[in-house]
Amino acid sequence: MRIRRPPSSHEISNSNVNDNHNEEMESRGGLIFFLHVPKTGGTSIRRNFENLEHVEYIFGRNYSVYWNEAPKVEDLIQGKSLLQRNQNRKHKNRLRAISDEGNEQGKVLFFEVHASTAPSFYNLRQRLARWRQVAKRNQVPVFFFTVVRDPIAFAISHFNYFHVDVRNPSFEHVNATQENFLRFSLHNPQCQFLFKGEASMRKQLNKRKTKETSAKLDDSADSESSNPFNASAIISSDECSKVQDQMLELFDWIGTTETLSNETLPLLADILGRDGKFATYRVSDKVKKVPVDLWGKEHMTDFGRQVIQERSQLDLELYHRIQEEYPYCMWKTKDPQRQQYQQSPQGNENYEPQGNENYEDYEDYEEL
Repeated sequence: MRIRRPPSSHEISNSNVNDNHNEEMESRGGLIFFLHVPKTGGTSIRRNFENLEHVEYIFGRNYSVYWNEAPKVEDLIQGKSLLQRNQNRKHKNRLRAISDEGNEQGKVLFFEVHASTAPSFYNLRQRLARWRQVAKRNQVPVFFFTVVRDPIAFAISHFNYFHVDVRNPSFEHVNATQENFLRFSLHNPQCQFLFKGEASMRKQLNKRKTKETSAKLDDSADSESSNPFNASAIISSDECSKVQDQMLELFDWIGTTETLSNETLPLLADILGRDGKFATYRVSDKVKKVPVDLWGKEHMTDFGRQVIQERSQLDLELYHRIQEEYPYCMWKTKDPQRQQYQQSPQGNENYEPQGNENYEDYEDYEEL
């Protein structure tokens, strides 16, 4: 597949458009940068591509890993091949040469930045812009992407993973009830993550718990008003707008969790020459049997849905804007699995996204 940035409204005014997208990454190698927003299906992406022979996959799960591995990107965009760089670092066994009539194919550096103490997208924006510029100057193909999620489905997945699943000991565990679900749901978590990073999401939860404790200790009738939870202080509309503008400026593709299997995964497989052989990511309206009772969309009342929508107004604006700015039709792939997938309920444009992903086994639940 020829890597290119399809025409769009935000590209026309972008003077930093990378012409090197017209180069073939599969044959020449290059950089794929993936900003992994929590609970959007990023683990599915990693598991599909981290073990490809011509890919060096870096999982930047915290700031230390990001900082230590970023020089590899600097080397690559300067025109140094991954094989050459790894030989210089005495890591010859890390990559295996792939021959094509005696010539080595280009290696792809797949750099994922995700959660924990890793820098936020907004803090990374200047470095990402510079990476694009340097890569363009040295004719190194690059592809930057991320994935966002329907806010209600995000809230359900976040609650199940961090507060219902007993395998996360660092978070308070509760029963899967609507009361607990609303208690632990966050205000605009995706915009917050993109602008401030995951650490601020944990601070938001801690501030809310502090407020709840203070309210319980205060028996006065106006205790709620005397100690309000200021949601606007977490992430403002202006901050979220800045994030959106920078995303449109820097990302070649922004997919959605709800269309991961029939858009983002086929696109990446096509770019990397994998011919569509990847594990699908299914979205189901039923809770799969797992070792714990999870919270599902079918359990929500109209009131619960309204509360989440009110707490996710900025995330919803982001989600809708991404859908408008990044239609999959702007890409042309040769992948047959997409055509087959379009015949399924998930491939139907009228399919309503749900909050519970249905996997082949429970281990894959960690991918949500």
